[in-house]
Amino acid sequence: MEVRLGFDELEEYVEAHYGLRMTFGKVDRRTVGVCLIRRMLFKERQFNVSLVLESASDTEITFTYGASAALELLMRIALNYMARHKPDMIEAVCICPGQRLKLNLAKVPRAVALVESLAFESIAVEEDCFLVGLSLR
Repeated sequence: MEVRLGFDELEEYVEAHYGLRMTFGKVDRRTVGVCLIRRMLFKERQFNVSLVLESASDTEITFTYGASAALELLMRIALNYMARHKPDMIEAVCICPGQRLKLNLAKVPRAVALVESLAFESIAVEEDCFLVGLSLR
């Protein structure tokens, strides 16, 4: 089966649950552009990163990202913030060497039931959504 996760839905979810304004856009079939909009001092700043879908397994999705050293530092600061305020989520996200970002769905409390009953087959970037191929276990 195929499931579509719309960029607009994802943007609304992130803003509602984490208070962050983000936008997502397709770069190519395996790459999504992510823009984080933050108010810093007296101006709004945009931080852009490209996430390339490297691999997807039953429980883990691996991205490589293209970001400056400053943005990578901000990502690590965001993970530290998450560790303090959302400790149940910190095990789910890992920044690895080689500009890799791993998302372990088995460590996301709300996704455990999905991981146990569904198997990932594929994930792709469409014009306005992620297209995820799943099968029942």
